[in-house]
Amino acid sequence: MQVEILTRQMEKKTAVLTLLSNEPGLHASGETITVPGLILHIAENYLLFNITSVKWIEHIVPLLFSIVPAGGTGQFYEPFTDMKIIVTARCFDPVKLLPSLHEVSHLDLDHSELLGTRFAEWRSRDVTIVARAELAVQGNVITARIKFSSHFRDSQYNCRACIDQVSLLDLLEPLCPEFTRPVPERQIYGPVIQAQQRVTPEGWAEFINLRPAPINYHRETDEFRIDFNESGYISFTPKPDRREIMCRVELTDPGALNSGMLGHLHNLLNVETLTVSHNAENIVLTPEKLIHGLSFFKTSDYHLFTLKTSDFDAVYNIKNLRLTLNREFKISENGIDLNVLSGIYDSMKRFMEKVIAYAGAGN
Repeated sequence: MQVEILTRQMEKKTAVLTLLSNEPGLHASGETITVPGLILHIAENYLLFNITSVKWIEHIVPLLFSIVPAGGTGQFYEPFTDMKIIVTARCFDPVKLLPSLHEVSHLDLDHSELLGTRFAEWRSRDVTIVARAELAVQGNVITARIKFSSHFRDSQYNCRACIDQVSLLDLLEPLCPEFTRPVPERQIYGPVIQAQQRVTPEGWAEFINLRPAPINYHRETDEFRIDFNESGYISFTPKPDRREIMCRVELTDPGALNSGMLGHLHNLLNVETLTVSHNAENIVLTPEKLIHGLSFFKTSDYHLFTLKTSDFDAVYNIKNLRLTLNREFKISENGIDLNVLSGIYDSMKRFMEKVIAYAGAGN
């Protein structure tokens, strides 16, 4: 699979180079920038991309759109791009392509030849972006010439929302086996006990002097950190005026807390609330699994499902595949019941294991 993208929008050069700058394996030679899966040729008046990675295609195509005023009114805008795209890739048998085409101008099944057109459309309120792909198939190789056009006008916000939807996968996935959406990689965070609080210099200095765990100073970030080995940390960084210091608690083991520590957090640092959270990203759950298997309820919010238990609240976003478990604890003069905290911590872990088992099961 090879995708060539040409644009004369030289104002996009900075944004593109910024996107590529942090990539491992980046190599620059003259006017050519190379990263795995992408080669960028920078000429005096055009940018030419040679891409062999679906990931980079999905990043670059929306980036090459701009939002421009429409008609000089100052109130309406429209998406704009001059990019021209040529795709060469393996494709499915021509017969299988037919249901996905909007126009067919030539078909010769004996020689596996096909000429046709496919459209894809993305919309946000009144603004629309349309991709037109003129296709030529010979054997099991497809060549597609793709151009974009925009229709109607709307606010900058809705133009951006429309641009963010643009994806060559939508256009080419039914035609080419290489244009498939990668299976999202699961990311699990936590459970973690967190707090954030602005503290006075006197309070944090006294807390440091108590030395609840080994203390380190990181010069590059100007940060003091109390490290609890693999159980997390409590960090302190100054505000710009140095009159206040930001304290951040990040503990991955409730065993790092005791009644004395809670008292110091409350009395010296004025930390009043601890939050226990457990998050997961790219967890694919169907509505049936959520409601029937995991006892979630559908909310009035279009994408959200929720579950309230005696230990925590759970929210799942079926659009961005994100699950959040959350519970807050108020710290009083008498601290909090550490056994309850540990129990909820363990309850979250068990529930997340159950969710992952459901997500891994068949439909």
